[in-house]
Amino acid sequence: MPHPETVDPVYRDLKREANKAFGLYKDKEKKVLEAKKAYEEAPIRTGQRLEAQEEYFQELKEQQNYSEKYRYLALKAELRQKHDNVVYPTYFKEKKPWPNPEDYNEYELEKRLSSAPREWDPENRIKQRELASQAKKKEKEPAAEE
Repeated sequence: MPHPETVDPVYRDLKREANKAFGLYKDKEKKVLEAKKAYEEAPIRTGQRLEAQEEYFQELKEQQNYSEKYRYLALKAELRQKHDNVVYPTYFKEKKPWPNPEDYNEYELEKRLSSAPREWDPENRIKQRELASQAKKKEKEPAAEE
């Protein structure tokens, strides 16, 4: 296979995420230009200018975050492509399945854990349990009527 990375779901997901981040970066670029224009047109020494300045710097910060995320994901995808090109020949010689399903499962687990909320809110957890118990009660009620 000349390009084993095209079959690798980890590589494809990294590329998709990188392209998504790049699209968000481009969208923010337009909003940054609009915010800059609003800031420059606002009258000096007014609350309107301060609000426009705050909005401009907030949009600029978000754009920079998307830029960093895109570069990070693009580099990870490039490294994964190189990894695939190095590892695939050994998998082919040993007649192992390609792509390795364990790699994708591990990647999905890491992705889910990295996107998990960083703060634990006990009240939110209690609400989730109450909603789940209410849903179970509703499921049992129609079954009892039949």
